[in-house]
Amino acid sequence: MARADVVAAGNKGKQQIGEVIERVCEEENINSHELRMGSRRRRISQVRAQIVHQLVENFGIPLAEVARQAGNSPRPPDCSKYPELNSYVF
Repeated sequence: MARADVVAAGNKGKQQIGEVIERVCEEENINSHELRMGSRRRRISQVRAQIVHQLVENFGIPLAEVARQAGNSPRPPDCSKYPELNSYVF
């Protein structure tokens, strides 16, 4: 498979993620921006879990990619207490 095919497949997956997030948020009357920003409000978290389950199980999109798009991705650590870690890129 050529690199262009892999990139195109990845972009299609991201497009599917965005479409599903927008559709479900509209159906559930949830702000998609709030969902993507990682809000921890109960209703937002429930809808996010529903979206993640649907994308991983039904579309076969990797969990890590879905998490990045749906606001579940872990934040980089706070390195202020450990200056020796500032040289690493997270």
